[in-house]
Amino acid sequence: MENKNKKLINPTSNKIQISAKRDTGFYVFLAKLFLMDFNDIELHALGDAITIGVKVGELLCRYGYTKIAKLETTT
Repeated sequence: MENKNKKLINPTSNKIQISAKRDTGFYVFLAKLFLMDFNDIELHALGDAITIGVKVGELLCRYGYTKIAKLETTT
């Protein structure tokens, strides 16, 4: 059997950069891990990833993990 090296997630910041390459479930899982270390988190997304970021925030609220305190868009 292969011995895979597992990378432990140890967040140093409360910011999560969301990409369109991963699905919503991954970022919900990642956000839950970040919430263990931080009281609040920031979801950052650009372009096509914005819809994924909104879904992640909505799911975290729906399941009672957090509340949305602020939404901000800039151009």
